[in-house]
Amino acid sequence: MANVQQVGGANPYTDLKAALQSLLQELSTSGLPLPERQEAEELIGKTMQEIESDKPSKGVVKVHGSVARILEYTVAL
Repeated sequence: MANVQQVGGANPYTDLKAALQSLLQELSTSGLPLPERQEAEELIGKTMQEIESDKPSKGVVKVHGSVARILEYTVAL
C-alpha cells in the first residue's frame, strides 16, 4: 500500500480527479447503453464534487473511486 502525504495544501485526490475526467471522456464515446452511461456519469460527478469539497469524505471518495476504476475497466473492454 502506498504512503501518500499531503504537502502545502495540495489536494491528495488530484490523480483520481484526472482519471475520472479521462473516464468521462471515454464514456461519451463508449458503446455502453445510455442508462448505464448516465449512471456512471452521475457517480463520477458525485465523486468529483466530493473531491472538490472543503473536507472530502475519505470513505466516500474511496468507495466512489473504486467503482470508477471498475467502470474504467468495463469501458476498456
